[in-house]
Amino acid sequence: MKACARICPLERALPDSTTLQSALERAARGLPFRSDIFQPFLNDVAAARQAPLLGRLDLKGTGLALKADTLLLQRRGEWVALLPLRGVRDAGELAGTAASIEGAQLLDLKQEADSLYRGYRVQATLFALLGAIAIALLLLLTLRSVKRALDVLVPLIAAVAVTCAVFTIGDRQLTMFHLIGLLLVVGVGSNYSLFFERETLVKTDRELTVVSVVLCNFSTIVGFGLLSWARSPVLSAIGGTVALGAFLSLVFAAILQSSRAVPGPTCAPDASALR
Repeated sequence: MKACARICPLERALPDSTTLQSALERAARGLPFRSDIFQPFLNDVAAARQAPLLGRLDLKGTGLALKADTLLLQRRGEWVALLPLRGVRDAGELAGTAASIEGAQLLDLKQEADSLYRGYRVQATLFALLGAIAIALLLLLTLRSVKRALDVLVPLIAAVAVTCAVFTIGDRQLTMFHLIGLLLVVGVGSNYSLFFERETLVKTDRELTVVSVVLCNFSTIVGFGLLSWARSPVLSAIGGTVALGAFLSLVFAAILQSSRAVPGPTCAPDASALR
């Protein structure tokens, strides 16, 4: 709300000396105070009535300076005063009153925050879909086979779908922080799928790869699983999403790739058979 109200002079805001002194005498009547005990206070009030109005520089170095800076802003040569309102019961009537005041503007912080959040969520979802399409195209160009690309993508899709289903049980909703966790799940889970998809692995190498991938997956689950117990909703959402998604990515990658034929090492022909 733009500052449009005039500040009243101190002589209007403070009672005159006679009235103030009479009020102090009535308040101190019957109490063990000397009659002149409040005279320094009366002198300060009289001096304040004659003093000029306070400016921003007069508040420098005090706690009021920080408060004034948070509520008074200068924009394009104009001063804007922010007046926080609490306990509003009729927002419609308040909006009508603010509209009738020249230069005043009502700002609903919750409504504006929800609008910004919805916009960010739409943009994040759009960028995530574009990223998923880009990943699919890169896998297709790199592996040069639709079947091999699907072997990598299907476990990821299954892990993301099941993770989303788990976190929406009980009328819960996915937040932007869950979406960030799902992006990490895709990044981590794609490595598992690529390891299992390799066609050049012999049996010994595949066993070593499985052990290495399981250890990496275990460390990921432990690290992000601890974050899921955090009190911060941001850390809890990201940690729980990544921990569950990473585990499911490994499980689905192993299940969907277990049916693939594993080529064994090529044995050299027996030299005695060639003679």
